[in-house]
Amino acid sequence: MSPNQTLISIVVPTYNREETVEDTIESILAQNYKNFEIVVVDDGSTDDTTGVVNSFSDPRIKCIQLEENQGVSKARNVGIEKSDGEYILFVDSDDKLMPEAISKMVGVLQLQSDNCAGVVTSYVKKRNETVVDRRRVQSGPIHHKDLTKKNVAGGTSCTLFKRDCLKEVGGFDTDLPKSVDLDLFLRILNEGYYLYGIDEFLLEYRIGDDQITRSAKKVIEGSNGILKKHGEDLSKEFLAKIYSDIAVSNIRLQNEGLAEKQVDKCFQYSSTNDMDEYLYVRFGKTYCEVGRPRTGARYFLQSIHANPKNKKLYVYLISSFLGSRVWESLRIIKRTIRDTTARIRQC
Repeated sequence: MSPNQTLISIVVPTYNREETVEDTIESILAQNYKNFEIVVVDDGSTDDTTGVVNSFSDPRIKCIQLEENQGVSKARNVGIEKSDGEYILFVDSDDKLMPEAISKMVGVLQLQSDNCAGVVTSYVKKRNETVVDRRRVQSGPIHHKDLTKKNVAGGTSCTLFKRDCLKEVGGFDTDLPKSVDLDLFLRILNEGYYLYGIDEFLLEYRIGDDQITRSAKKVIEGSNGILKKHGEDLSKEFLAKIYSDIAVSNIRLQNEGLAEKQVDKCFQYSSTNDMDEYLYVRFGKTYCEVGRPRTGARYFLQSIHANPKNKKLYVYLISSFLGSRVWESLRIIKRTIRDTTARIRQC
């Protein structure tokens, strides 16, 4: 079958995104692959998101309105049910696809064997149109055993799925407020399928202050959900990373007793000096950010014990002694330098 004969359903879940959804839709309409439908699922928006979507006259676009906000997983599942394509791509309503994204993903997917569930791609993270990070996926086949060691598959917004595989596992888990991408990948791959990684940056993932990933409570709930459903399959290093997500969230919520328990859990699963260093630095930075630089300094000291040759750790330690205001000022300066450097590289 020729790639251009395959109908692709692009599901766009959205909630109060009147300022960004237009750019997302325009990035889809600009694809050099033309045989697609766009299914926008408005998850109970209270702004003019639906009005913006309906301002497009392209017949390939349809908008489904949910009466009340039920969460992104529910919206995606509705999109699956209301779409007709053989392949399904999810694009969040504040992200943008590169013009060649769909054609490349379809071309690669159709070269794979029947037990390939979909293809994933690398993506860039942007804040205010400035690249702040680049997330690379593992190139080539990604099996269940690969994903139990580390999330090498990226996120849902840069994955083209076969519809039948999504239906087989029941779509997204609506009980998880976060980590739904990882959960879906693990469930699909546990059925014997594989994903194929394309290490090309085919999506712009835009960072906003109100995104779900900013909610500490949802991070805790989502991470605990992953541990409950998949914990027995995950490597020790991956478990240490997930427990650190929970610990950091509890630190931000000032749940000190819970934070200490999760910190202890992290080091129970950490088995290398590199992971120890990562954890100590992460906790040190978090405590400094929430106004507890003395506690942060304690963790930076421990990171130096783990890797005394890393000069950057001494800078962190000295900065923590200067107090919370200085730490925050240094953080802002660092971000400004990074953003400025990124803009210069883009010119």
